[in-house]
Amino acid sequence: MEQCLIRYEEGGEKEFPEFAREIDRFVEGYWEHMRKEEEHVFPLAQRLFTPGDWDAIDRAFKANADPLADDRNERDFRKLFSRIVSLAPPPIGVGPSAG
Repeated sequence: MEQCLIRYEEGGEKEFPEFAREIDRFVEGYWEHMRKEEEHVFPLAQRLFTPGDWDAIDRAFKANADPLADDRNERDFRKLFSRIVSLAPPPIGVGPSAG
């Protein structure tokens, strides 16, 4: 996506269709991944894991967390999102209108 965004930013409107297709592919894959988790993985985990298992999982996630990563990732995602919105034409963003 980032490379498509750069090509769109540097190449102008002619690059937007490929950028939009790449965004659509990403969104489709992400939704499919989330659907599998919600329909299969999470229900299975709820049936099989005990409260002690969930406590151990919570502890493991907390122990492996990078205290700086959340802030850094959030800033990076906000910056990328702002860039996409400012470049993409309506209705996706607020950039110049296509056409």
